[in-house]
Amino acid sequence: MKIAIFIEPSNEINKKIIKWKKLIKRSFGNQKYSNHPVHLTLAVYKFKKRPTNFFYNSLKKDISIIKKFNIYLSKANVFYNDELTSGNTLYFSIKKKRKIFDLQKKIILNFKNLRKNMIIKRNFKNLKLNKNSLNYGFPFVGKIWIPHLTVSSISLSSDKNKMSKLIEDFLSQKIHNKKIKVNKISIWKINGDRHKKIYSFSMQ
Repeated sequence: MKIAIFIEPSNEINKKIIKWKKLIKRSFGNQKYSNHPVHLTLAVYKFKKRPTNFFYNSLKKDISIIKKFNIYLSKANVFYNDELTSGNTLYFSIKKKRKIFDLQKKIILNFKNLRKNMIIKRNFKNLKLNKNSLNYGFPFVGKIWIPHLTVSSISLSSDKNKMSKLIEDFLSQKIHNKKIKVNKISIWKINGDRHKKIYSFSMQ
């Protein structure tokens, strides 16, 4: 069972990303992440069996005492030759802010208690990612984590000229300082491209 913890952005940003997802699908067919809901990933885990409701209630209690805060878009960017997808992954980066790293840490430490129930991936080229996976069950923790909103990952086998032009247009966008309110987190069950929201926790 695969579980993900997301921050969902506001309508304006959500619509912008969906527009780009649709454009990429029209230009290159169905690509990795094209059908995923718009989100900022805090963590993703794969479990041998579903965590109990007791665990989710404990997480809800911890999240409820965290105060709401805002984060801001920085720029349109690309993970070229992304190790996770073997494609070029288009995304909107988030300005680094202590509060979002603290939120991730709170969630990571909660899920660390379920470490024995996790299926751990440890075949990353970056040794730090392997170490984080082993310690926390999720590789992108702390300084190595780049908070972002993924659009889509375009296969490297796609038409190179067409892909270069689309990426150039994507990177030219002016999105600096667009605000995202962080006032809740949502937990999703994932099966392939299918995402089902199973919990939503509000902050103080």
